[in-house]
Amino acid sequence: MSKDLKISKTKKDSNNISSIPLKVKPVKSPPKIKKQNIKVSSTIKAILVTIILIINFTLIIHISHEIDESNKRLPTVTSVIKEKIPASTNVLGSWQTSLEGLFSFQDDYTFYWYDSYKYPNDNYYGGTYTYKQGLEALEEMGYNEEEFNTTFKEGYSVDKVYSLKLKPTVFVQGGQDLSSKSIKENELWWYILIIRNDNTAIAYNQTLDLRYSLKRK
Repeated sequence: MSKDLKISKTKKDSNNISSIPLKVKPVKSPPKIKKQNIKVSSTIKAILVTIILIINFTLIIHISHEIDESNKRLPTVTSVIKEKIPASTNVLGSWQTSLEGLFSFQDDYTFYWYDSYKYPNDNYYGGTYTYKQGLEALEEMGYNEEEFNTTFKEGYSVDKVYSLKLKPTVFVQGGQDLSSKSIKENELWWYILIIRNDNTAIAYNQTLDLRYSLKRK
C-alpha cells in the first residue's frame, strides 16, 4: 500500500469518527438545593438525638432523686444506749443466712435484719439489742459449761456463745414504713448465737422457734 493511500484512509476515518453523534449525555451534578436538603436532614437528626439524650439524662437524674428522697423518708434506728461495744466482740458485723437473709449487729447496740442482703434499702427490721456472752449467756440459756461442751462438742468455745435480746423498732416492707402497724409496743426477740472457730455460726430464734446457719459476710 502506498504512503499516500495510508494518509488518505486515515483522514477519512477521522472524518467518520467526528460525524458519529454522542449517545451518552454527560452526567450533571445534583442541584445544589438537594445538597442543602441532605445537610438540613443530618442537622435535624443530630438535634433529635441530642434532645433524646437530654431527656433520658433528665429522667435518670429525676428517678435517682426520687429514690434518694424515698430512702431519706424511710425510718432508721436511733440507739438510746450511749456506750459502745468493744470492737473485739465477736458478734459484731454482718451474718448471712443460707437463704440470703442478713443480720447486722453494730457497736452502738443497733441491729438490722434484712430479708435479702441484695436489697438493703427494703424489706428489713431494725432496732436495738442487748447481749450476754460466755457463761452468762449459757446461764440464760439454761446450760452449764459441762452440758454445753457435751452438747456442742468440738468447734465451739464458751466465750463465743451469745444470748441476744432484740427490740425491733423499725419495719420497712415494699418501700413503706409499717413500723407502727406491725411492731407491738413491748415486742422482744430472743436469739442464741453460737460462733464456730471458722467464723461460721448457728443461731436460734427462741421467740419464733427458727434456726439459722450463718457465715460472716
